[in-house]
Amino acid sequence: AHLYCCGPAPMLQAFEAATKDWPREQVHVIKFDEFRKNTSETVNKALSFLGVTPLSKVQNRQQNLIPYEREITPEERSYLYQAYKEDIARLEQLLGWDCSDWKPA
Repeated sequence: AHLYCCGPAPMLQAFEAATKDWPREQVHVIKFDEFRKNTSETVNKALSFLGVTPLSKVQNRQQNLIPYEREITPEERSYLYQAYKEDIARLEQLLGWDCSDWKPA
C-alpha cells in the first residue's frame, strides 16, 4: 500500500491510524523541503525503498512556478507556527524529523 499525506492534523491523524500496525521499516516518508533541495537523492531513496533500481539521472522539471511577491515576515512565521506548533511537534516525534526550519528563529 502507498499513502500520500500532506496537511494539518486531520491528515496526520489519518496517516497515523493507517500505519499504526505497520513495521517502521515498511513506511517511507518524504519531507517536501528535502525533495526540493535534494531531488535526485530523495527520489532514489524512495525507489530503493520500493525495491526499484535507482535512476542514474533525475530530471525535475518544475511547473507552475509563480514568484512570491515578498518574503514571509517574522510576525507571519510566528503566527503560523503558533497555529501549527502541535502538528509540527507530532511530526517530529512520529517521524524523528528535525523541523526547526519550520519554527520562528
